[in-house]
Amino acid sequence: MRILVVDDDVQFTSHLLSVKPRTADVEVVHDTYSAMEKLRLTEPDVVVLDMRMAPLLAPDAASEGLAILGAIRGGRRGRLPVVVVTESSDADTLAWCESLGADAVLQKADGLKQVFEAASRAVLATSLDAGQKVDGEGPVEGGPSESRAG
Repeated sequence: MRILVVDDDVQFTSHLLSVKPRTADVEVVHDTYSAMEKLRLTEPDVVVLDMRMAPLLAPDAASEGLAILGAIRGGRRGRLPVVVVTESSDADTLAWCESLGADAVLQKADGLKQVFEAASRAVLATSLDAGQKVDGEGPVEGGPSESRAG
């Protein structure tokens, strides 16, 4: 599974990479410009997106991740699964992210491994929504590619 992580918190992304599953191909970018460029040039299976980032598209840091989410949903890859991560514990904020099209919303305090679990579930759900054939382990035949250890 190819995962694009968009988060300006270098410490968080370093910790995230330290617990990544060995079958995951993870690429990290730390700013909005790099995120938009990677989305234009590559084909990740899922994006893990920090809600609060240095503003480039939005008027403030609190909205930047959601501006990226809006750009994804409004672009050619509109159904690309997106998992939003945030430090916020406010229920209204978490619900707002989901209403804007996040496939999952996690608090960073929930744990790093949960990020990868949510990413995998989002890819699977999107594959099922698209009517792709799925076996007991995940997407196959036309779905996102994932290495499987023998």
